[in-house]
Amino acid sequence: MAPNINPTLPLLLLLLLFTLHLSSVSAWKKEEFRTCNQTPFCKRARSRKPHSSSLFATDVAILDGALTANLRQPPPESPDQDQIKPLLFTLSVYQNGVVRVKIDEDPSLDPPKKRFEVPDVVLPEFESTKLWLQRFQTETVDGDSGPSSVVYVADGYEAVLRHNPFEVYVREKQGKRRVLSLNSHGLFDFEQLRVKQEGDDWEERFKGHTDVRPYGPQSISFDVSFFDADFVYGIPEHASSFALRPTRGPGVDDSEPYRLFNLDVFEYIHDSPFGLYGSIPFMLGHGKARGTSGFFWLNAAEMQIDVLGSGWDAESGILLPESGGRIDTLWMSEAGIVDTFFFIGPGPKDVVRQYTSVTGTPAMPQLFSTAYHQCRWNYRDEEDVENVDSKFDEHDIPYDVLWLDIEHTDGKRYFTWDRVLFPNPEQMQNKLAAKGRHMVTIVDPHIKRDESFHLHKEATSKGYYVKDATGKDYDGWCWPGSSSYPDMLNPEIRSWWSEKFSLKNYVGSTPWLYIWNDMNEPSVFNGPEHAVAVESYCHRNVMRRRGGSLDLAQVAGSLDQDVGVPGPISNRGQEKNVTFEGGGGDGLAKRVMGNMKLRIICWNLIGGAAEKAVGDMKLRTVSFVKGAPRLGATRHHPPAPRLKAGDAPSGRRRLGAQGARLRQGVRRSPKSPSTVRPGTHPSFSFSFSFFFFFFFFFFLPSGCRTLHPQP
Repeated sequence: MAPNINPTLPLLLLLLLFTLHLSSVSAWKKEEFRTCNQTPFCKRARSRKPHSSSLFATDVAILDGALTANLRQPPPESPDQDQIKPLLFTLSVYQNGVVRVKIDEDPSLDPPKKRFEVPDVVLPEFESTKLWLQRFQTETVDGDSGPSSVVYVADGYEAVLRHNPFEVYVREKQGKRRVLSLNSHGLFDFEQLRVKQEGDDWEERFKGHTDVRPYGPQSISFDVSFFDADFVYGIPEHASSFALRPTRGPGVDDSEPYRLFNLDVFEYIHDSPFGLYGSIPFMLGHGKARGTSGFFWLNAAEMQIDVLGSGWDAESGILLPESGGRIDTLWMSEAGIVDTFFFIGPGPKDVVRQYTSVTGTPAMPQLFSTAYHQCRWNYRDEEDVENVDSKFDEHDIPYDVLWLDIEHTDGKRYFTWDRVLFPNPEQMQNKLAAKGRHMVTIVDPHIKRDESFHLHKEATSKGYYVKDATGKDYDGWCWPGSSSYPDMLNPEIRSWWSEKFSLKNYVGSTPWLYIWNDMNEPSVFNGPEHAVAVESYCHRNVMRRRGGSLDLAQVAGSLDQDVGVPGPISNRGQEKNVTFEGGGGDGLAKRVMGNMKLRIICWNLIGGAAEKAVGDMKLRTVSFVKGAPRLGATRHHPPAPRLKAGDAPSGRRRLGAQGARLRQGVRRSPKSPSTVRPGTHPSFSFSFSFFFFFFFFFFLPSGCRTLHPQP
């Protein structure tokens, strides 16, 4: 006789195994990511002592309206040592109190040394505001025995180039109080490109991956000081406090610097300087005594930044200004050049305006895109989509956008549809549009390596993929399996990619379809730290810019063509025309802190994820009111049961994001705030009652004319 087995037991065991699997994949795995000590350029930079830099400025002159100089090292002590070539220094002054300092190798040397400069970030109109310097003053300052060169910046401010030892800083003209300085502690170091000599070991190894570094070490590091500052802020994205805590100094427990390294990390530890999705190397210092100043380093390589606590250099003998203290920071990058911007303020709004005059302001979102978005991984088919949509109507819950994740595609081939599960995508979108709603589909930067896939065949034949160290198409592992990645830093390739979003090329799309970028760090499952291997010269220099370049292409796809598919609605890069995706997790406090860091640098397009859509929704809404959109539901959890009467949708995938479509023609959902009835869940009623009030906050940082709601 067969044993009497409870028929639900196998299902319970299966559920237990699935839960254990989720726990294993979502847990934070610290050992998979490098620390500073496991990152040679960071370890070298941190080991340097104050005043270890021996650079001095010579040949100071005015050239092309800028202050220029050569930065030299003392002659080598041994005749066997190579003479280090001078670095080129350029200081330019712009309207509104912006100082730009560039330091690079001389590209005219033989052999030429051309290092990477980040394109497509500085606005052309900013370049036109450059002040044409005519002269500089030479004087002795701060009790130096040598000279310094002084130029006008703005009313009441001057920039000073200290010749020996090399230092550059901005000061108030009246009283000579310093605002910002670079290299006041003498920590500047610039590893120049060179020919590999016998015995040089340039290889780096981590977790089975080897970085051959064909051009050798090329890191840059220097100290930046914010005078009269009580706190420093910025450099998102990290799960840490709003005011950046010291990472070095007496009493500092966590000695890791703030890491700026774009990674596919949706689970993270709190109160950590570890880098998340995107990164922006812009920092503000603020204090009661003077006000606010800012510093921005235009560099796309991996970066590490130390906030140095009081007493970190107690034995250095550095004298602080009589007026008070300062906050010192150490900036370290693996490659690139020094291309820095000093923002003199004096107020927080002044600094943000100065910063956005360089990089631009965020795009103004459409009204519907700042409302509630419903999303999960993944809606099964068209019937599932229709059922979810009808349940929102049945329970009188307002929402404006429904999202489809990767499973809607044909075998994870982007720009396609699974015609078995989604046989009529246009009809599905039009049904939503009839209610004033929109749909979002995902388009990731990894292309399935399948010879039958037209997109892969075209990219391969045209040589459009990112290359590995051997010059072959880079082959990584992502959702489709074996995948390659278009090189979006190439304008020709961006133009090609943007064409794929037209109604003609994106078969099954309609004017009501919007786009979502995900995993555009880019993410590689079998790569070092889930990223593209950096042995390629190109990727080492641009790894923090690839996501933004992808967004540029997709924004162009909506603006250059009058098509129905607009620019990307969400991304994990740093492009100002799209939403910054904040990721998931249940740490509301850290999510709020993360959004505040983005908001302080004028980033109004911020998306977040909610673990549950009721209970704490009111708190979440209040926390995100100024400049952040409504929240959606979570991604990395199994689907929840169907809606029951009185419930809000829960267990549905992330995220509250908004579109980057810049054209007019805003539609209003029948379930827009003005039509919310008393039967709606109180959390939703509360948040939507402030909907239009929240929306107008987007105008302040965008600098654009607010789009007026259409009836």
